[in-house]
Amino acid sequence: MLRHFLLTLTLALGAGAQSDAPATLDIETENLVIYRHDVFDATRVATEAGPTTPLPLRTFMNVTWIADVVAVNGIAAKGAMTVRGTWVSLNPNPTPGTGIADTSNSLAGDWVFDIQRSDGSPVGTIMASGWAFGARSAGYLPPGQGNLAVLGGTGAFVGIRGQGKEASVIAGARNTASVTEDPSNRRLHGGSARRYAFQLIPMARPAFVTSANTMGVFHSDFSPVTASNPATKGEVLIAAVTGLGPTLPGKQPDAPFSADALQVVAAPIQVLVNGTHVNASSQVGWPGTTGTYRVDFRVPEDAASGLATVQLVAAWIPGPTAQIPVR
Repeated sequence: MLRHFLLTLTLALGAGAQSDAPATLDIETENLVIYRHDVFDATRVATEAGPTTPLPLRTFMNVTWIADVVAVNGIAAKGAMTVRGTWVSLNPNPTPGTGIADTSNSLAGDWVFDIQRSDGSPVGTIMASGWAFGARSAGYLPPGQGNLAVLGGTGAFVGIRGQGKEASVIAGARNTASVTEDPSNRRLHGGSARRYAFQLIPMARPAFVTSANTMGVFHSDFSPVTASNPATKGEVLIAAVTGLGPTLPGKQPDAPFSADALQVVAAPIQVLVNGTHVNASSQVGWPGTTGTYRVDFRVPEDAASGLATVQLVAAWIPGPTAQIPVR
């Protein structure tokens, strides 16, 4: 039965059509230092133990930002944020040395958020471009500053698009330095902590799969969970799902997952049952398939009898909800 199911599976949309609403990512950073390119002598770059005091910003001065990613949506993470930008200050009523324009924006640059799990294993990279400071575009984002367009990503974020901005300065410690300062001492000298808010539209969302009228959730003997064979409280279930992204180790897109060594999903995976996070004890590529994954999860002991709502979250991006019977 399971083999037949996996050969005929199709994408399940749960109780309804998949939502096109953007997913929200809240990325927290610490030890942000903005290095001003204030010298032209390459022999002096990154040589001073610091901390340093940079020269004042001037129009067309280049800057490089470096910060540590420490959390995504409140979940501990690792990684780095880097920005390569040029200080261009635009204003309808400029002062001497700044640019005249109909908008008020400052610092045009390219942003890279390289995100890892808390254990240091890679998840993916979000890449954006835009203004660090100034007026935001039409549409809703939390209060803050900046106007970033998400241009794409890698790993679990491949094909992603959307918009973002700096949402808040969590701690206003020192955040500027001369490019002569040695960046290996960045954490030693400290920097500011800032939070960035993104609305992201992924290329794919995590979802359960179905064959005919059977949802892709199974008991430990691989018999499907149905109204006549419901899940029980405290039981560990096996789910066949799609949209979880790359694995470690990786594979060619059209190659099947290996049956010799399990390939673990790179993205952090969460399972919600009736809105409560439950442990996902297995999250691997399903051997023999090219784009199906296996996720094992436990039904909470205190789950109410009846239909339970389940939802997958991959790389902090939620999928559509579905329902399973529980007794």
